[in-house]
Amino acid sequence: MIRWIAHTSVHRPVTVVMGFIALLVLGSIAWSRVPLEMMPGTFTLNRMWVWMPFQNSTPRETERQVVRPVEDHLSSTPGLKSMNTTASQNGGRVSLEFHRSIKMDAAYNAVVDRMERAMADLPDEVDKYWVYRWNPSDEPIMWGGLSIPDEVEDAHWIVTEVIQKSIERVSGVGKVDVWGVHPKRVFIDFDLDLLRSHGVSLYEVVGKLSADNFQLASGRVVDGGLVRYVRSLARYEDLDTLKNHPVKPGVRLSDIGTVRYRPDPSPYITQIEGNDGVAIGVYKESGANTVAVTEAIHAAMEALQAEKRLQGIKFVTFFDQGDIIQQAVDNLTNTAMWGGFFAIIVLFAFLRDWRMTLLIAACIPFTLMLTVMITYFTGRTLNLLSLMGLMLAVGMVVDNSIVVAEAIHVRKHAGGSLDQSAVEGTNDVGLAIVLSTLTTMVVFLPIILMSGNADFSFFMSELGMPVVWALAASLVVALVFTPLTTTLIRRSKKPVSPMWIAWLERRYRQGLSWILAHRSDALVGVIGLTLLTVVVPLDSVGCKDDASGNVGEFVIRSTVPGSYTWRDRKDLVDQIDAFVAENK
Repeated sequence: MIRWIAHTSVHRPVTVVMGFIALLVLGSIAWSRVPLEMMPGTFTLNRMWVWMPFQNSTPRETERQVVRPVEDHLSSTPGLKSMNTTASQNGGRVSLEFHRSIKMDAAYNAVVDRMERAMADLPDEVDKYWVYRWNPSDEPIMWGGLSIPDEVEDAHWIVTEVIQKSIERVSGVGKVDVWGVHPKRVFIDFDLDLLRSHGVSLYEVVGKLSADNFQLASGRVVDGGLVRYVRSLARYEDLDTLKNHPVKPGVRLSDIGTVRYRPDPSPYITQIEGNDGVAIGVYKESGANTVAVTEAIHAAMEALQAEKRLQGIKFVTFFDQGDIIQQAVDNLTNTAMWGGFFAIIVLFAFLRDWRMTLLIAACIPFTLMLTVMITYFTGRTLNLLSLMGLMLAVGMVVDNSIVVAEAIHVRKHAGGSLDQSAVEGTNDVGLAIVLSTLTTMVVFLPIILMSGNADFSFFMSELGMPVVWALAASLVVALVFTPLTTTLIRRSKKPVSPMWIAWLERRYRQGLSWILAHRSDALVGVIGLTLLTVVVPLDSVGCKDDASGNVGEFVIRSTVPGSYTWRDRKDLVDQIDAFVAENK
């Protein structure tokens, strides 16, 4: 079989070359179109959460009226593994865990169906509920904020009508969420003393204002066959109209209170770099390239910051999936380049043939391209795990080609023809490299298929399958393309091995002869070396469940008395900001 493959490669050069070009084209297409994500998009967490708001209650009352009835209904959900419930003064929460064999779409429909049935048994105050389930596509690809100075007159309009909609128009963006900015509203601060002095009832004033500000459909008028719809409009167009609104004869609204147009007050204080802060979360469309989308978002933000009306507003990035993925891709590229560079040095040092060396080094990018092609056409994506697998495979994809090229190299210098050397050299080592490659590939099967943890198996599959595909691609390259390529390299004089290689060969031969002559001593040495390198490290190196690392950030938490006003908390936040700014 192996001889036939090598014979076909050597004697059917047009077929092999056309196959090479076809794979090269398909690999280029796959590399340009394969989605880049931070985490595998096919992963789904087998958990679900249900939240039922029940305000102004006690935990015990929430448990009795809300949580218990919901538990009875949800306990019959198919595939349910465990259920945990929590009752608080604001509502009830249910955490559901399902068996891995259950499709989460079907589980979601079953939970919603039972929650609809449970609504009939809940108090009237519970008029809605929320069901949450986690998916990688539900996470924002970019998390950032806006530092807005005090000079910006209407931050809400700027953020929601200009910045948010500009980002939403970026190709590949599915949704943009904004937190921390509040619209301006009209507030009327009544003076109790003025109300009493003018003899005005606050209840009557509020009722009159509500009644006088309306927009109402008033029917239709038929005139000469034309139908005209009539609407009654009575709305306040500006603050002066509202201030001059008559409350009673001789008394205007401004006489009994202060009318202001200002932002809606919020109990939260959000600041970025000392200014009022707004948080922004950007979500991508399904199947969009994360790196391309984040680059387009940064370009859109740079264009926005150049506008005159947005001068002073600064965009700060807290988290960027595109940057993390791009770093992984760059690491893979650098790994392939350095791997090829060191492979060239090592191969040339031993083979002393630069043409054969370049042939073997070229296997690295071509094999990685074939692996990406398989990834694309199997519906997978390039993510941090698969890129890590590709980086692991970079050092292994040249092994098969090295063995085949070296065997052909030896056959050539033994006096064989180019074609015969390519066929016979490949056949000499073909079975060995097939078996060694298969044994390396099969190592990943127990990790992927036999783990008791389904989540662990999934992530190891994302990590291991690219390695398996890369090894399979390297085997195809070594058996199909390498023999043909070596026939294009003319025979040259056998290079003279340098003195250090001759010395290394003599020492290896002497060592091997000693081991064969002293087998018992060699066995004792192997056992001692095993104890020294395996047992001792395993016994001394510790192991723990959690992992810690320097993530480059920290959190400052402070607790204030409940009597603190908004201004007191704002002063405390400003003090912390000033301290951090001084100690950057």
